Amino acid sequence: MKKYVLFLLIISINTAFSQKTNNLGFFAGGSYYLGELNQNKQFYKLQPSLGLSFRHNYNPRWATRVNLYGGNLAANDLDSKNLYQTQRAFSFNTMFIDLAGQMELNFLPYRLGEKKTPFTPYTAVGLGGAYLTNSIKPIQITIPISLGIKFNITEKIGLGLEWSFRKTFTDYIDNISNYKTIEPSSDIENKYSYKQIGYYHHADWYSFVGVFVNWKAFNGKSNCKAYIY
Repeated sequence: MKKYVLFLLIISINTAFSQKTNNLGFFAGGSYYLGELNQNKQFYKLQPSLGLSFRHNYNPRWATRVNLYGGNLAANDLDSKNLYQTQRAFSFNTMFIDLAGQMELNFLPYRLGEKKTPFTPYTAVGLGGAYLTNSIKPIQITIPISLGIKFNITEKIGLGLEWSFRKTFTDYIDNISNYKTIEPSSDIENKYSYKQIGYYHHADWYSFVGVFVNWKAFNGKSNCKAYIY
């Protein structure tokens, strides 16, 4: 009985290993911010961003990945048509580094380079952190949420599009928070003089949108066809 159990265990481990592959990726696109200076406009003031990723594929549906992105975030009240924002006239600009680990789910069976799995939409969620160079609180925890689609191009190269969001737990990406007010003006009537500047209960977000290239790398044994799907 023990020999039978050991045999099944060895077969299971070998099967799992044979299905696993690894991909390296390169991302290029834009990053933008959502907060007091931009409350709901997607793709506002896109700034350049670049990134690298490593993906470990367990099977055609599930993978884990690590992303290292860098870029810039910026916003300016004067871009808004809202009278209160133009009178507040705040702005910010910060560079950042973003590190995240995510669990990725393919909606369709997918293996990079295989004709039977040419593309798939996918989603990913995880945990990460960010360093923002010009923030009052530069180090922040994030929750990364991603949506995208990826395609096979060659046996070892894939191409994709991704839109991802970073939920933060800070209201200081833009350095605007707390219940402060605009200083009253003596030479112009300003009905917004005593309105609060920031809303610290509303945490800031930032996002990435762009294209990526994946390369099949560091693969072990070839896949066992009986277990691909």
